Amino acid sequence: MNKKDYVINETLEAMLIATAFDCENKIVDDLLDGYDGESYEFSQKHKDDMKKLFKHNRKIQLYKKARTYGKRAAAIFIAVIAINAILIINVSAFRTKVMNFILEMTQRDTN
Repeated sequence: MNKKDYVINETLEAMLIATAFDCENKIVDDLLDGYDGESYEFSQKHKDDMKKLFKHNRKIQLYKKARTYGKRAAAIFIAVIAINAILIINVSAFRTKVMNFILEMTQRDTN
């Protein structure tokens, strides 16, 4: 980018900022034109309905989190079981201990 393009770019940027500020002030003035400072009070039925809606939404969010954490826990549990099974099958020291334990348990039960 040469110097001329840089100056044009900076000028356009400054013009956009100034125009945006003016537009923002105009929009705010238009929005506040009919405002008298009065506050609105919702009916009790509306408040109760909103409480019920928020409670329902919180319950749904809680169930989603519980399902997510349950799935994660199950995945970790399955991974640990799979890793242990692979270790027992592949490592001879573990394999012999497990086989001796199983044979000992079956011999005790058959006697």
